[in-house]
Amino acid sequence: MATYEFNQDVLDKLLKHDDDDLVDFAQDAITIFGNYAETVANFTDDVITYRKENPETYRTLMTDLDTKRRMQHNACMSKIDGLNRIAEKELKTKPFCAMFGAKSTMFVNRTDLGDAILTWSYEHLNRVTTEQMIELGLTPIESNNSKDLTEFVKDEKDISRDEKIMNDYNNLMRDNRYPMVKDDGHYKFIHFLTQQEVDSKMVTTYCYHQLEEKHKINRDNIMLLTEASHQVNQSNHNLSHHNPVNLSNSAEIVLE
Repeated sequence: MATYEFNQDVLDKLLKHDDDDLVDFAQDAITIFGNYAETVANFTDDVITYRKENPETYRTLMTDLDTKRRMQHNACMSKIDGLNRIAEKELKTKPFCAMFGAKSTMFVNRTDLGDAILTWSYEHLNRVTTEQMIELGLTPIESNNSKDLTEFVKDEKDISRDEKIMNDYNNLMRDNRYPMVKDDGHYKFIHFLTQQEVDSKMVTTYCYHQLEEKHKINRDNIMLLTEASHQVNQSNHNLSHHNPVNLSNSAEIVLE
């Protein structure tokens, strides 16, 4: 089993960076890692509680919890890829997470990366206890240079609507080849390998077909795709013309 470790130096540099967008990205990653670790660490206890307290709705609640865990894991994968891109392009330093030649988290063991997130969260946040680490089969050893990063965890109210749309879109599918990124205040879709910006209509069409194959076509997901497309198109328009965009030109999907 491959063992992955996070290069804390990348986050440390971003948290002190002059670019507010990079600082924000680092804080967002810390928050998402912590939320995922907390969900995983408490998963078994939550399932037991649901079974005891809500026997009638137990299966529904457990399904919702499992979906939450999967979506949070997807968000973590997106952030790891983003931190690796920033480490290479902006900081000119070693990656946040070396993946043994893999270009993206799409091509590595999902569980192994989950273990790395839990270990990092144990070292830097108060979201996982020693007992929970042992129960999960992980070694609760704090690194010599561990830092308490709880002050950088975002409150839900501190996350802007645009950030939420970007995060929700990136969480939608683990194998989405076209993540949304924020670059110098500008939202765009990029190809996960080439890092080149791609057309929003092509991305929306691709995502729709992927959701269709996965039997995940519903009104909430379609609305999210439409909002993500609007956001990227508006950002492009404002970058070029410095005035509001007519969203009627954005890609729209109608759910039949």
